[in-house]
Amino acid sequence: MDMFVLTSEYNTSFRTWVAGGSRRGLTPMALDSYSLGVLMADIIPYKSVSDTIIFHPVKYKIIFGSSSDLRNQVKIRVTKTDGTKISDAEIRSRVIQSINDYFNIDNWDFGETFYFTELSTYVMQQLSPNLVTFVIVPNQASSTFGSLFEIKSEVDEVFISGASVADIELIDSITATRLRSSGSIV
Repeated sequence: MDMFVLTSEYNTSFRTWVAGGSRRGLTPMALDSYSLGVLMADIIPYKSVSDTIIFHPVKYKIIFGSSSDLRNQVKIRVTKTDGTKISDAEIRSRVIQSINDYFNIDNWDFGETFYFTELSTYVMQQLSPNLVTFVIVPNQASSTFGSLFEIKSEVDEVFISGASVADIELIDSITATRLRSSGSIV
């Protein structure tokens, strides 16, 4: 039997490292299979005699932000509601908080697929009525608008956002140029 394990210590240290950006030193390392086996030894007596349990550390798949793989880096573009009294800095901060809440470990299973439309709906609900639009535009020159609307993870991976306020742009309207789209937008 394969068992994927994410320890709370590793979860906390990795999330702290991501929040501080990759400038904060070495990437935290998960425990290896042997160390996880020692840590999880309490459950071994409950296995069948013919079974073998192999413990695997969970990996994080960072999306968005400078600490993510280049193909998963984006610029988050939002449009404020006309007449809103909230500052641009507050909007950026609230967007990042909403994204981090969405990627809370309790909301994800290993190997799940990320769908941008679900994230967009969540952020828009959290920031209503202060936002009109919320879109992501890939940073990679060969990618176009919509290419990151679905991101798959491996069976031993779970998503985490690496986005920071520096990745958010406030725009006044959606245009083909701002979205880096191909074809025409109607």
